[in-house]
Amino acid sequence: MLMEYITSTFARESKPKNNARYSNDRAYRRLKSYIDKTFPPGHFIGIIDGKIVADAVDFDTLHEKLKSIEKRIDHRMVVQSGVAYLRNAIDFLIVG
Repeated sequence: MLMEYITSTFARESKPKNNARYSNDRAYRRLKSYIDKTFPPGHFIGIIDGKIVADAVDFDTLHEKLKSIEKRIDHRMVVQSGVAYLRNAIDFLIVG
């Protein structure tokens, strides 16, 4: 499996063309405190449509869960609890 780290290019103030990524980024900002309090550091969290939909100890397990929930790659976002991302979120997208 090939994993590519892509830095979001949109600013919080401007709405990008991909509304799903924007929605997930905003949800992550809103949920970050909850994620860090609820899940152990390094735990992988899946966000789709602005909601936490799955979690797993490792990336591959979460990826399989997210594939079964949402087929469109650009509608999925994966973050890790306890990780401080830059203001422009870093999403983990699966390629392939």
